Amino acid sequence: MRIASTSSAVAALSVAVALVLLPVAPAVAQSNPPPPGTWQFQVTPYLWAAGISGRIGLDLKSGVPVEVTLSDMLLDLQMAGMVEFEGHKDRWGFVFDGMYVNLGKTTSLENDGVEVKFDMTQQIYEFAGAYRVSEGKVPVDLILGARGYFLSDGLKLTGPNDAVSASGSKSWVDGYVGARVRAQLSERWFVAGYADVGAGGSNLSWQALAGVSYNFSKTVSGMLGYRYLSIDYETKGFLYDVAMGGPYLGLGIRF
Repeated sequence: MRIASTSSAVAALSVAVALVLLPVAPAVAQSNPPPPGTWQFQVTPYLWAAGISGRIGLDLKSGVPVEVTLSDMLLDLQMAGMVEFEGHKDRWGFVFDGMYVNLGKTTSLENDGVEVKFDMTQQIYEFAGAYRVSEGKVPVDLILGARGYFLSDGLKLTGPNDAVSASGSKSWVDGYVGARVRAQLSERWFVAGYADVGAGGSNLSWQALAGVSYNFSKTVSGMLGYRYLSIDYETKGFLYDVAMGGPYLGLGIRF
């Protein structure tokens, strides 16, 4: 019974840590609008340094309380890639966001004499359309899109008398609607805000973001801000009810 309980806790923790790096929402509009009738594109590699708290469970309806800090996540991360691609033409636009995270860890649990090894791979893909509903000094964009989550993990526990292996995968899709605003502070500085709410695979998901961007040149800009994301997902014994928040940093290249 001790190993079964530990298995659920560690499996829940592996899911939590792997979900720390999520794609940045489409919250920063293009800083230099293109000429009318032409497309402008931007590619943005980024990092979201988020902590996580909530309850996660595999075959546990009530879940396991989880608290993961940024330092915990960085110690276990093996590989990660995150990038956003955005295009605009007049009032219309689109945003694609892709993220890949591979996490692995081997550790010994104190007082249990159990060695735990787990591997986690997660992919998240997001696609949204954008429409500018209001021009002026503070443009407002309406966002409508879908976000797909793909998780897989493997877990092995080896103790003095027992060895337990477990693996699982889960995927779901949420639709969402949101809005973003952007205001110019100076020739190079901009502030932006974004919020959305969605459901589908999840019972409810919502997020909010606020940040600033700085134009280094006509084609390169830096982005810095804070993002908060909440997800409530539960199905067939799998529970993922968490909130994540932390600073994000990105580098946008326009062409």
